[in-house]
Amino acid sequence: MNKPIAIIVLMWLIFSMHCKNDKFPSAPEAVLEEKKQFIDLKWRKEKSVDISEMTDSAFLHITPGNLYVFGYSLKQSDRQLLKKYNTDLDLCFEKIFTTGEGPGDLGGGSYFFFFGDKLYVPDNTQRRINIFDKELNFIKFIKTSAAFLSPTFIKDGSFFIAYRAEEDDNRRVSFHLDLVSFPGLDIKRIHTIGPSVTYDHNKKFIVGAIPEFHYFYKNEKIYLINMMSYQIMMFDLSGKMLKQIRVDVEKKTVPSEKKMEWLNEQSRLKDRVTLTDIIQPAGWMAPLGKGFVVIRRHTYNTACEGLVEGDYFDYDLHLLGKVQFPCFYRIYYLLRANFPRSVAYENGYVYIINQDLKEVDEDINLEKWSVTE
Repeated sequence: MNKPIAIIVLMWLIFSMHCKNDKFPSAPEAVLEEKKQFIDLKWRKEKSVDISEMTDSAFLHITPGNLYVFGYSLKQSDRQLLKKYNTDLDLCFEKIFTTGEGPGDLGGGSYFFFFGDKLYVPDNTQRRINIFDKELNFIKFIKTSAAFLSPTFIKDGSFFIAYRAEEDDNRRVSFHLDLVSFPGLDIKRIHTIGPSVTYDHNKKFIVGAIPEFHYFYKNEKIYLINMMSYQIMMFDLSGKMLKQIRVDVEKKTVPSEKKMEWLNEQSRLKDRVTLTDIIQPAGWMAPLGKGFVVIRRHTYNTACEGLVEGDYFDYDLHLLGKVQFPCFYRIYYLLRANFPRSVAYENGYVYIINQDLKEVDEDINLEKWSVTE
């Protein structure tokens, strides 16, 4: 074997070992008709606390008996705050992290998750995972070769789910949902959405052109939604697709004047983005006790107040009917699958981060809602 070919073969072997992509046959797709009747989920707001000292990028993580809110400080842009609450929304403690490159410092775009008695904070700016003890003292970091977005530890902590975004030379974007071993960080691909064209001929980013997606982990199953096609897939922890459904819904088109109205509202973006003609009908998934809700999207408007419409599924992917769900921040957010992470469920209660649009300063609140399914 000549030297150039040997090098190519070696590189292929190394990549194959790092990113396994075992092929499972796709499950047959079942097409479901949209159901119009409403199921009465009983909602009651129990408590609300002001977290306006954080920016609107704050997000939630829940562990048994505790709730954590993490985000940038509104007054000190180089600081990130982690607040711990009990499930009655009483503040237990808070910690300030410095944005930087030193030990225990965090970069931008950080998520976090708990497993066992340790806190893990992926730092995709510096390609590492910071590890803290239960008192939030820094222990060490693990270097990574990839940016792992929205990671979720599962099973016994030996691997986690995350997604990664890749852009090719033509600026087409693909999203990969991966199983990642820990601490080895070997990647096994579960599913890919894309590639999708992201810019028009005027080099404007096309909002709505990328099939937005979302996933969650429940009962040792991984649920993934393609919001453009309204397709929901269920995988086991080997990456095998167990079931997939697609909900047949009416396509909503947007008149040109409504597009311009929305773009004018987004003053920071209007010269850099444009819109598709058809709205992606499905939105974020919100797991509950007996099933989960898919928030429905009907316009490009991102404002939300009170209770909004969603479709209610059981965990075997049977569509049960329509329900209402409390507004949470970024509930209609539509841009490159940047998960809002602003809703969580535990033992009959839904915890949300919400923005009070009635207040002059549009305060950010942490809310607790009881729900009866």
